[in-house]
Amino acid sequence: MKLKWPNVLRVARWEFWKGARSPMFLFMTFLLPVIMIVAGGAGFLAEQLERDRPMKLGVYEAEGQFSQYLAEAAFPDNIVFAETSGDEAKLQGLLDDGTLDGYLKVTQEGLDAGQLQLYAADMRQVHPNLLRDLLQPPLVQYRLDELGLDSQLVLEATKPLDLQVQELKNGEAADMSLAGMFVPLAVAMVLIMSALLSGQMLMYGVIKEKRNRVVEILLSSLSSADLLMGKVLGVGGLSLLQILLWVVVAAVIGGRFIDLRTLNISLLDLAPSLVIFFFGFFLLASMFAALGATMKEAEESSQAQGLVVLIPVAPMFASGILMTNPDALWAVIFSHVPPFIPTMMLLRMAATNLPVWQIVSSMTALLLSIALFVFLGARIFERGILQYDKAMGVKDIAAAVRR
Repeated sequence: MKLKWPNVLRVARWEFWKGARSPMFLFMTFLLPVIMIVAGGAGFLAEQLERDRPMKLGVYEAEGQFSQYLAEAAFPDNIVFAETSGDEAKLQGLLDDGTLDGYLKVTQEGLDAGQLQLYAADMRQVHPNLLRDLLQPPLVQYRLDELGLDSQLVLEATKPLDLQVQELKNGEAADMSLAGMFVPLAVAMVLIMSALLSGQMLMYGVIKEKRNRVVEILLSSLSSADLLMGKVLGVGGLSLLQILLWVVVAAVIGGRFIDLRTLNISLLDLAPSLVIFFFGFFLLASMFAALGATMKEAEESSQAQGLVVLIPVAPMFASGILMTNPDALWAVIFSHVPPFIPTMMLLRMAATNLPVWQIVSSMTALLLSIALFVFLGARIFERGILQYDKAMGVKDIAAAVRR
């Protein structure tokens, strides 16, 4: 089977620009980033407003000195303990007339059990989680003083352990990079998403052209293999462009909450994962296109699409075992069995540093499986794309492969 690349590229360009002008593609491409921006910005703004909201609180304490610890504690300027009283009815009155947003009920039993009751006129006007964190230090200090312990000595004794992990390379210590684990996992998730999106576009496009008999005209001037390859490259490129935009927007928004520089992502971390991603994507896209040619109606493709998407997802179900034992014999074997190779390799690369020979052998198996699937896919595509009145059965597919 010899491909004529000028024909392949013409089909790829036509598929790319046809999809790029589709209203649904434009809507989905730009709607999701807008949703991410709005959701991320709204969540960040809501959290800031919640933390900056003024709160005037009271303290009910019939006995004890905990209110003094609250007065000496460091609270943000927007949180003020304005009233301390042993008369709970008085505090309830101040709460009812709006003078206080809430009051804290302190009892000796509650202090011993670590339970304080907060009463509020409107729970939306207080920030329970923030208050819980702010009340923890004065409560600890109160307990230490009650037990007669020196707080400074206790802090020294309970100082948390900082376990510093370093990698040794050629006898020299190097800082451990989170990118070695993060990048393959992220690429695996993107692979699944891209396979789903491009597979849907490919299958529906093939079924539509098959139903409209457009392929009769196309196949009069180019081979089925050229048509299949062109569709995979065109639709695949469009899907990758769409996902690239989403990833960039997600990275920009994520950078508002975490420092992405701490991942120390380098080209050496990205290269193997990206190579596996592109090869794996090409393999799955070819399967989707060939599968679309076997369908008669678009309704039939939904379940078939789910089965194909399940292929890269399947290793995810065993991700817990893979991450803890990535060098198991069964994991090594399935890293060379198509079409599980891409996801298996990405998960194992996230869990450990794989030997070079395993990466090379898996890449070789992936390339050979791509050639095989494209060859078989082109035969199925050629036979199925011209069957307008019925879907291909198992016997039809077997006959197409054997011919």
